[in-house]
Amino acid sequence: MKPLARSRSDVRRNPLAITTRWVLAHRRLVADFWILVTVAAIAGVKPAGDALSQEFTVPGRDGFETNREIASIYGNGGNVAPIVPVVTLPKGTTIDAPGVSQTRPLAINNRGQIVMDSVDNQLRHHGFLLERGRFTEITPPGAPTGSVAADIDDRGRIVGGVL
Repeated sequence: MKPLARSRSDVRRNPLAITTRWVLAHRRLVADFWILVTVAAIAGVKPAGDALSQEFTVPGRDGFETNREIASIYGNGGNVAPIVPVVTLPKGTTIDAPGVSQTRPLAINNRGQIVMDSVDNQLRHHGFLLERGRFTEITPPGAPTGSVAADIDDRGRIVGGVL
């Protein structure tokens, strides 16, 4: 069986053939168009990326409101993710907080003040400051399920968050 031959008029009415002929006849214009599209896309990447957020708090929820209160009182710390450094204690120093099941040091400053995370029997976290053998709990008012004291600077300023 012999394939059917297409007439020249059929090819001229084919949308793909029409588009191909136009693109080939206007190569420079088509190339300039795609360069313009590429430049516009590159220029649009930064604003689009800046519009994204890594904020996972929900306004009106306890944790969000507490973080806002911490930031307004202390000027920072409400929206900072905790940083957990490794602490090496001086020889002979131990850490044990009364009334908690687990305790771990998170940071120590040059004055020997240690901030730590403790877990109570209900598995709630509490931030503590250990200074000269005395424990002070650091839990902001309204913290829904506990707090973490993540770091302390050499002036004794503590940064943390609520859970």
